[in-house]
Amino acid sequence: MKTNDALTGLVLVIFAGAAFYLTQGAPTIHGSEFGAALFPRLVAGIMGICGLYFIAKEGALLVRTGKASPLFTAPVWARSTWRLFNFILIIAALVSYILFSDILGFTITCLIILFTLFVWLRKGHPVSSFVIALLTTFVIHYGFGHFLRVPLPWGILEPFAFF
Repeated sequence: MKTNDALTGLVLVIFAGAAFYLTQGAPTIHGSEFGAALFPRLVAGIMGICGLYFIAKEGALLVRTGKASPLFTAPVWARSTWRLFNFILIIAALVSYILFSDILGFTITCLIILFTLFVWLRKGHPVSSFVIALLTTFVIHYGFGHFLRVPLPWGILEPFAFF
């Protein structure tokens, strides 16, 4: 869905203002002017500038043409049932991961989700989809769990945890 740039800009400016407000009491490093609020405020400043740019751009378009852009327009892909279902399937996969990863564990949940997505989006090919899903799950688990030390949930595989 395409959103009017002025509306997007307004949301960005509101988020930037909220970030500035919420980082007011952030502690500083002893002997330094910089602290925990520096990076969020830099990002908020850039976000606010971008929001103001979007609002000004939409305002200039309104002055130039005399017509405002619609607030929301559906893109071409959203009019296709197949593509809309694919979009919903991706959202469902994310929600499924949130709901089941603590119970089943990262490995099983990721494998099931990736296998389902690969079979659906590739329109078949279950054997190669399973192999790709298995390899992808292993690489992600090893990369995040071993190299980056992100604690991924083991779920029902807790007795078999090896790293």
